[in-house]
Amino acid sequence: MFEMRKLLKKAACLFLAAAVMTAFLPEGFGLGFGGAETAQAASVKSISNASTLRKALTSAEGGSYKLTADIKGLTKAIVMRSKTKSLDLNGHTIKGNVGIDALITVEGGRLTISDSKGGGLVRNTGSRGAISVLGSTKTTVKISGGTFSSVYSCCDVTGGRLLISGGTFKSEKSCAVAGYSGLYSSEIQISGGSFTGYDALSVQGDLDLTVTGGTYKGSHTDLTVYDTFCGKMNVDKSLFANIWDDTPAGHGVYETEFKRVPVTYTEGMTVSDADTLYSVYMHAKENLLPKLKIVTTEHLYEVLNVYSLKWGDSISTQMNTAIEEDVAKIDVDFKYGTEYQVERLILNPAVKSNASAKAVKYYKKICSITKTATKGCKTKKEKVKGINKYIVRSYSYDYKYRKASYSFLGLLDNKKAVCQGFAGLFRLMCIRAGIETESIGGMATSGPGKTDFEPHMWNRSKIGSKWYYTDVTYNEGTGTNKFLLLSEKSFYGKGYHY
Repeated sequence: MFEMRKLLKKAACLFLAAAVMTAFLPEGFGLGFGGAETAQAASVKSISNASTLRKALTSAEGGSYKLTADIKGLTKAIVMRSKTKSLDLNGHTIKGNVGIDALITVEGGRLTISDSKGGGLVRNTGSRGAISVLGSTKTTVKISGGTFSSVYSCCDVTGGRLLISGGTFKSEKSCAVAGYSGLYSSEIQISGGSFTGYDALSVQGDLDLTVTGGTYKGSHTDLTVYDTFCGKMNVDKSLFANIWDDTPAGHGVYETEFKRVPVTYTEGMTVSDADTLYSVYMHAKENLLPKLKIVTTEHLYEVLNVYSLKWGDSISTQMNTAIEEDVAKIDVDFKYGTEYQVERLILNPAVKSNASAKAVKYYKKICSITKTATKGCKTKKEKVKGINKYIVRSYSYDYKYRKASYSFLGLLDNKKAVCQGFAGLFRLMCIRAGIETESIGGMATSGPGKTDFEPHMWNRSKIGSKWYYTDVTYNEGTGTNKFLLLSEKSFYGKGYHY
């Protein structure tokens, strides 16, 4: 759990990142960050010592910076948490011995690293790497030049995006670039650069990987895909002389996405391919079926064993399997929480017969308040405004942070919740009203220029071809509509959300 010290008189928002992670539409690889980045600073600020470098990257101000001298002897990580910044190594060195975090750790904001002169170096001689990306989905690091080296993992991603178009990445004992799934979704895109290490490149977990260029040389492998990998992959396999793909039947480098195919589930049916396996599993989950019984191969059992954790997100399952001579008889028992059942009812009322009485009660409540909130509203914008008004007037923030307050159920039961509850109810009411709406997890502050970054949750709604952003929690906290139906630029431009 996480706590958000809320804007002005209101405080604290907590959310479970795994519940959502929705995210923003992917930005085009090779494009600039837009906005602040494209507005190149009128004057590039020079950096000649460690304290100035640390202040530049850790401050709540954006800007462009250039090294004018070597910086050595760092013993504490430099942690960037906000804004859009650029750093030109300019042929100089940043060197230190940091053992807890990477030498430069990016937990928020957008950082561009280049090397206009050539010969620039970022090196960590400690037990961690040179660069680490571990922020939310909006956190982005873009590298076009310079050398990055370390004893262990040189550059790692556990949340956010790493975009590499050039540069040299060296690890003495581990991976040149490693990707994982953490609290937030992760993404790596590589179009150029040189990568050497025990593994030149390795990925695991719920991470998306795109490789269209670069040179790779690992003493162990050029590319390692661990069996936990379950993200999207677009890789030019010809770039790698040695690939170790430990996912079931190559569901990694060779195929990462399972497709929904038309299939009618019948108890005890035989499943002969991965796409059908995925389709019947999702059919059972989405229709709140209590059990899935299939017959398949031992290989497809292994596929299910690895990927069911991702497919079964938000529910609990128990799988019983009997395997004999490559025939696997699989029984999967599903247990659906009330929150998940209500969401499925909102999306598809036809599953009502499989839902619990408790879930149906909550579903009817949401239908009722949505009807009240949107009475007389003719357009989708009017409906969003009506829903925002209803929530702001009817519910309040839970300063006691009770367990129920991390869900929209807390609002319905107690008329109190934290940001996750507000965003969750807003989303379901909008969907009920016929408006495509998503919940977004990210970082937020108590005001522009503030550094009290904490995890937070808000929404965006699609009206026509455009997305409009709303933070109903902040609207309730301020007693205003300051964060209602804003464009992406206007919403994030206020300096509260990242």
